[in-house]
Amino acid sequence: MSSLTLFGEVCCAHGPRPRLCSAVRPRTSTFPRQRRRRLNTQAAASILSQYSPETLLAAGSAAAVSLAGLIGGAFWFNNQQQMTEGPDSAPAAHSTSAPQRKDAVLVIGATGQTGKSIVKQLATAGRWVVAAGRDSEKVKAVAAEASEFEGEVDVTSPASLGEHILQGVSQVVLAVGPTFNRTEAGPSNNSQEVDAAGVQNVVNACKAHFPQQAGTQRSPAISLASEADIAKWERLDDVIMGGQSESALKLGSDGAAHWEGTLRVEGGGFCGCRIKDLGLNLSAYDGLSMQVLGDGQTFKVNLKTAYQESTPECTYQAQFDTVPGEWTTVNLPWWQFVAVKRSRVDDSAPPLDPQKITHFGLVLSRFAFNDLPNLQHRAGDFNLQIRDGIKAFKADRPRIILVSSAGVERNALIGDDMEKRKNSMPIIQLNPGGMLNHKFEGENAVRASGLPYTIVRPTGLSNDQELGPSALEFAQGDTIEGRVTRDEVATVIAAALSTPAAVGKTLEVRRSEEKDAGKRVPTAHQLRLNFLPLAEDRHRSRLGLPPLPKAVAPPAPVTKERLEEILQDPRVKQAARKNLTGRDKEHSEQQPEASSNGASASHQNGSAQGSNGKLENAAEAKEWIEDWRSNKQETVQR
Repeated sequence: MSSLTLFGEVCCAHGPRPRLCSAVRPRTSTFPRQRRRRLNTQAAASILSQYSPETLLAAGSAAAVSLAGLIGGAFWFNNQQQMTEGPDSAPAAHSTSAPQRKDAVLVIGATGQTGKSIVKQLATAGRWVVAAGRDSEKVKAVAAEASEFEGEVDVTSPASLGEHILQGVSQVVLAVGPTFNRTEAGPSNNSQEVDAAGVQNVVNACKAHFPQQAGTQRSPAISLASEADIAKWERLDDVIMGGQSESALKLGSDGAAHWEGTLRVEGGGFCGCRIKDLGLNLSAYDGLSMQVLGDGQTFKVNLKTAYQESTPECTYQAQFDTVPGEWTTVNLPWWQFVAVKRSRVDDSAPPLDPQKITHFGLVLSRFAFNDLPNLQHRAGDFNLQIRDGIKAFKADRPRIILVSSAGVERNALIGDDMEKRKNSMPIIQLNPGGMLNHKFEGENAVRASGLPYTIVRPTGLSNDQELGPSALEFAQGDTIEGRVTRDEVATVIAAALSTPAAVGKTLEVRRSEEKDAGKRVPTAHQLRLNFLPLAEDRHRSRLGLPPLPKAVAPPAPVTKERLEEILQDPRVKQAARKNLTGRDKEHSEQQPEASSNGASASHQNGSAQGSNGKLENAAEAKEWIEDWRSNKQETVQR
């Protein structure tokens, strides 16, 4: 990624990974490396010299504009031509892909800070990760975390997005962002080229590579096709507890399995049947599926795993409804199964592990969970038919995940209403180069692709390691502000890649602001559950959310006078005092990067003395900025 990125990077992902790095033939840059560095520092110093330290300090605030963001904003607002290093326009060089690449995640924008976090998170989770970016040397540096790498992948160049980079790839994470570049041909890689047209180029490549939505796939798990299959089942009615209910599983003349009997509520009040010693490993699937014909009652499925073998009264249960006289398909995802011990929910049990399923059972009971009544049961005769046996199902997962930015939807709703814009958070007021508009265009390109997708909109991105772990909050409708670390965004991306419930949804994410948030750090399982209550984009109105707004043209650029007013916003100054940090030595040659919306920003440049400590007051921050600008000017002179 470039050193001047106002909103942070966006990335792409899809797949597991053994570790193997492929070789990339390096490409000759238009500018020699040292000259590109001089262009970087000259551009930074030239733009910074136009603003006072107080103005620079304010830029790193709730306006979500870090020092880098201010430089980028200054380029747009003052029509500067100084830009930082960008991609070369030479034809892309292909990497030598490992033949065993399979079900891989392609992360485009892997050299950016967010991209690096995503690559690391996915690699740690065991995915086969292909790191991709424009600069081959930078991609090689990231390859230590990835399984493979693809150099000179430029979203603004469709020729660099050929089939070779998608070979063996099943999912793509887009973590790209605009840069402010100087090339011999002039400025390039602005927001329109990257966030809008560039994302569309990636979408086009994915549409050519991936099949359209495959839908839910099903595979046989437990056969009910013969008398021998039926004979493996045993009754488990309430007579074992002194009840009088009775039931039997039989093979019908129509080839379906018929479970029928009589439920008597005096006594235990349940009927059941089960099959044991299955030894099923269904970890590659998302749950169980049945075609059932029922009588309108609510039934249960009982599963027992190896984890519960030594505890006879423990099981996992999920309920399903039936429609009188109609065949219906019932899908029971693993997350729907609840651990139960002696008919009570067992909160201490781990989530169901489908790797070692030993028992499967059917139950009709007058109780639901925790002795609460099953409102859809009737005493007397019942009949449940199952056609084609018990199957395991696998649902679509996102093929494309786009890391966008909070604020894009609000910006589109505001449009040309300048009064509303003035009352919005600072980044919407600034909207340098129409970036929020172009990011929204990119979102719409992903939505219109016809492929399973997820769009993640982080609030203010931060690298601050002192923040510590935290609970995360998901939202929709683009109404929240706050901040979130890049590592936390990476965990959300990793969860979305493996979660069918994330498909077709757009969400914002931030760190919880509750006092006990540090004690409620979500597990991977909990993160996946967070996608469940979210509305699909096509169904937003069903949950009381307005439909997504129409994309609009960017507003007129902010004048320099208006820019100064925005930077005097108390929210900007407060965040600058609160969140300005020193230099990240590992990225000493990168320009600072802004966060994506009205939240705190993490700064990557500054004096060596201000390495990791937070600045305590405005005076110290002012001194820090003076030192930083001085260092940049000295670098230019050298």
